[in-house]
Amino acid sequence: MVERTLVELLGRRAAEAPGELAFGFLADGEADLRVLTRAELDAGARQVACALADRVAEGGRVILLYEPGLAFVTAFFGCLYAGVIAVPAYPPLQPDGRDRVAGVAADCGAEAVLTSGLLRETVAGVLPALPLMVTDALAGGGSWRDPGVGPETVAFLQYTSGSTAAPRGVVLTHANLLANQRAIGRALQVPEDAVVASWLPMYHDMGLIGTIMYPLHHGASCYLMSPLHFLQRPARWLELISNFGVSVSGGPNFAYDLCARRVTDDELASLDLTTWQVAFSGAEPIRAATVRRFTRRFAPCGLRPEALVGCYGLAEATLLVTGAGPKDREVLTADRATLEHGHLTAPARDAAPARDAAPARDAAPARDAAPARDAVPVRDAALARDAVLVREAAPVQDTEPVQGVVREAAPVQGVAPVREAGQGGEFAVASRDTTELVPSGRVAPGHELLIVDPETLTPRPDGHVGEIWVRGPSVAAGYWKRPSDDFQARLAGGDGPYLRTGDLGLLWDQRLYVTGRIKDLLIIRGRNIHPHDVEDVACVSGGHVRRGAGAAFALNEGVALVQETTADEAALAPLAGEIRTTVLRDLGVRLDAIYLVPKGTVPKTSSGKVRRTAARDAVLAGTVPVRFESREGRWT
Repeated sequence: MVERTLVELLGRRAAEAPGELAFGFLADGEADLRVLTRAELDAGARQVACALADRVAEGGRVILLYEPGLAFVTAFFGCLYAGVIAVPAYPPLQPDGRDRVAGVAADCGAEAVLTSGLLRETVAGVLPALPLMVTDALAGGGSWRDPGVGPETVAFLQYTSGSTAAPRGVVLTHANLLANQRAIGRALQVPEDAVVASWLPMYHDMGLIGTIMYPLHHGASCYLMSPLHFLQRPARWLELISNFGVSVSGGPNFAYDLCARRVTDDELASLDLTTWQVAFSGAEPIRAATVRRFTRRFAPCGLRPEALVGCYGLAEATLLVTGAGPKDREVLTADRATLEHGHLTAPARDAAPARDAAPARDAAPARDAAPARDAVPVRDAALARDAVLVREAAPVQDTEPVQGVVREAAPVQGVAPVREAGQGGEFAVASRDTTELVPSGRVAPGHELLIVDPETLTPRPDGHVGEIWVRGPSVAAGYWKRPSDDFQARLAGGDGPYLRTGDLGLLWDQRLYVTGRIKDLLIIRGRNIHPHDVEDVACVSGGHVRRGAGAAFALNEGVALVQETTADEAALAPLAGEIRTTVLRDLGVRLDAIYLVPKGTVPKTSSGKVRRTAARDAVLAGTVPVRFESREGRWT
């Protein structure tokens, strides 16, 4: 039986195996396990639905504001059972979070808010005009009536991170959600006895769709923990995987980097990661150096190097767009200068003949299966507020993954794949004249992906950078009450519609390599410079530079960087000089201005993504306390 809605899916799972564990939550991040069986989740959802039926009409919007825990899961499915539109949002624990929640409530026309007893007073203070329902205090309940939810019924609004524009609510139907789950399941090919684990925030798509809906759809059990507990001690995530025999878990690049840097030898000695088949990495740029560090560090724990795989997606396409399998891990090393001009070549000394690009295949019919999505950085400071990301997904199996459609492929000469060497899964390291590109995998079955010239609206050949365009059953109809041409894009020849993602990337051998965002791209003296490259290089300049807490932006005809630091006053001038020297040496980019600012002052989204335009505006307007300013020939 193929369910048409998530309501039908949960009902069937509860009927088939009522006592099976659906979700477990480690309340303290380590030992205090709270559990929710499938039958308990179904009963709890019905109870919430009955309470909502007396307050909100079908199709009404309901804000969900919860601390990490199982109450959110029950409330979310309760909204689906009631036929109302769930609107998950970031808990309003900080001033910026309160403003965002108020903005989301106004934008969607919320009619009620669901929360916990713990957050009741806080939520009432932020949204005083909305009826408030505390779901962990519900008593009894009437007899649930199926509201007649169908495939095209709107399930929930997934608000975007707002890194380059105001947050917008992506309208996701039951059909979108189930199509994405089926596509992901075929791409990942996870076994039926899979066990999932996650520390990702449940109110973001990677957490909600990738680790709440996915195990339910695939019939798996899922163990959860708070993002804050992960951030406080990253080894807790790996201990969760080790203790419960987890086979599927993942997060953004920074999470793997954090584990490689902060898990101690004593913590590592107790880990068994042999069951971890799929370690997906997404939601922010995937770094080859991080892949090397992580796989090398945890190889003694039984981690297989092929387990760590990249993926790409976005809220507008539900979650997953591409996902990598164990045969899709080929890191490309390319000449940095030519890549900045939009195409892929290898330095002459390393040149290797390119293989012919594989022909595009017809879209495979989606069938029942399992999960995963995407991008956008989540960093330490944001996670300290229980924040996190937007993109993701990945697989494992020796079988060749089923392909979706990849349009336009022409071979490019002189590209050198960086191949794996040795059991540790290490890769060759690119030089300062080169850059490494980690694959985000192949397009999900049943979907189509193009790389398009954003000006001429014509497809680009393999190995050439362009805008990523997508179409398929996972693509949403649009934003809530905000018409957008991005969902109705057509090629110069009229073919369409496609979703214009605003992301830049290239295809090589049917694999996607994401290079950046159009709106973030810095065009300086004819060079296309990705700000995240500048920000990443600046982070290696010293121990007092905060990772994921810098923003590069265009200033006049040059490049500027605002960077958080915890360095002492006496160390600021030398640090600025080291940053300038390192960026010039490694990227050939001269920083015209460097602004060193205190911890926690660079603006970010609720998903932890740096808001570069907001950071630029704040620095130039003087609303950020600049500890040290360095310009060419001037220090203040």
